[in-house]
Amino acid sequence: MSRVLISSLPGEVRMARCVDDRLTDLLIEYASNPSRLGNVYRARVTKRDRGLAAAFCDIGEEISAFLPLEKDAALSEGDGVILRIVREAEGEKGPKAALYSEALPEGLSAQSAPCLLLRAADPVLALLQSAEAPAEIVVDDPAFHQRLKRLLADGRPDLVAALTLYHGNTALFEAEALEEEVEALLRPEVRLPSGARLWIEPTHACVAIDLDSARQKSARAANREAAWEIARQVRLRNLSGLILIDFLDLQQRSAREELEGVLAQAFADDPEPVQFHSVRASGLFTMTRRRSRLALHELVTAPCGTQGSGREYTPLSQAYRALRALQTAALDRPGDTAGLRVTPQVKQALEVEAAEALQSTNRRIGYEVMITPDKNSTGFDVTWEADR
Repeated sequence: MSRVLISSLPGEVRMARCVDDRLTDLLIEYASNPSRLGNVYRARVTKRDRGLAAAFCDIGEEISAFLPLEKDAALSEGDGVILRIVREAEGEKGPKAALYSEALPEGLSAQSAPCLLLRAADPVLALLQSAEAPAEIVVDDPAFHQRLKRLLADGRPDLVAALTLYHGNTALFEAEALEEEVEALLRPEVRLPSGARLWIEPTHACVAIDLDSARQKSARAANREAAWEIARQVRLRNLSGLILIDFLDLQQRSAREELEGVLAQAFADDPEPVQFHSVRASGLFTMTRRRSRLALHELVTAPCGTQGSGREYTPLSQAYRALRALQTAALDRPGDTAGLRVTPQVKQALEVEAAEALQSTNRRIGYEVMITPDKNSTGFDVTWEADR
């Protein structure tokens, strides 16, 4: 049975699909970093770089789009062009675009550049439509519940009856035992039921995945088990680009062919195109996966430590984690007054980007949350009036 769970606060939406109580898809969206994927713009070329065989285009937003072109393409600075976003922006890199060759709906052709012509389908609705119809769609926020009900009525009326509003005090993902699983997706180690483990390390150049087998399993059995979990982890973490996987001994051709077949099955339902490359006798397997959205670790964490060797939650993602934890704690102790002790950066995020979410939390628990900055904090702590 397929279920979709949607946890929403103003400015953040988290959506999880579970099939037979197993997490299969995860989507996180921030209003401060809205998705442009699939949007169609009337843009204006601001720079033509023949060395890169590309153009930079003004789409009417803070960041320019990168448009790859054939070297002989007849586009110059100042020209107008209609393009579609095919890959999200990454860091300081703008979104990647492609020329849009379909006919525009009537009435849009007269709009001047730069402007948004067509907005892509709502990401939540798109994910709902990407697989079998869920038996249940559970939403924990009344306002988002009403918004989604209207979207479904227009686009998928058959799903309206599956939509329900969650009323529990415990945060939805925590109540469904998903919170820890989502946080585990940011850690490199993945334990397999057999006792074997995967080690997943995204780098600037590639994603490296290493299989460390339990002693009691054969190499073939360990490789088969790992292949299914690797496909699941790559999808949930939204890893892309070049992926190098170090399987166990594949000296026999039959073992390599068997593994290729298992991997093909495991990745068959992946929403992004994947391409398998060489499988070596040593066990090294290479593949690529198309990049369209940010990887999970890029979305909710930022580099830290010596030369950016580690990662930590961004102030914004930490702010939302803090609000969810505080709301659950406060509703469990209705006679007490809860507050938050956070880093100055998280305090700023709570008061600026997540201000509406903070106000929503205040209304839900019935009082204004006191936020105490602490430069020595490593994250956040829920405090109580007597502790302060």
